[in-house]
Amino acid sequence: MPSDPSVRRARLPDAYGLPKDSPTLAWESVEARFKASLHYWISTADADGNPLARPIDGIWFDGALYFGGHDDARWRRNLAANPRACLTLEDAESVAILEGSVDDLVPDEALAMALGDEVSAKYEWGADARDIYRGGVCRFRPRTGHAWTLLFKDATRYEF
Repeated sequence: MPSDPSVRRARLPDAYGLPKDSPTLAWESVEARFKASLHYWISTADADGNPLARPIDGIWFDGALYFGGHDDARWRRNLAANPRACLTLEDAESVAILEGSVDDLVPDEALAMALGDEVSAKYEWGADARDIYRGGVCRFRPRTGHAWTLLFKDATRYEF
């Protein structure tokens, strides 16, 4: 299981007025939102640096987002050229942003079964979702993150 990130106030320009003693948001509350979310936005860049944002479905499990997509999709081709990505939730009122990298993996049987069970519970798919993960899956692992509910009151930075 990954270690919890370090948590501190975000660095914002002084003009934004973030109080020096502003509270921070607990990582557990932000991670719970990633776990509960049905949809995520992933932002990638191609080899020339051209940006792309796309919505995806996925499972937040053991400190990472697991998801799939066709190899011919533009965002998958971008990740093949540059594995760095940004992951966000849909809520602009209660912001959660993670920056990290994506790798492709074929999970071992235990992880495939766990992911399949999570997919079935979360999305209520009729098919045996475990078969999807036996063929391979993308895994996003965060490096840094930001979250806030009131930008100028509780902006928080996470280092993994």
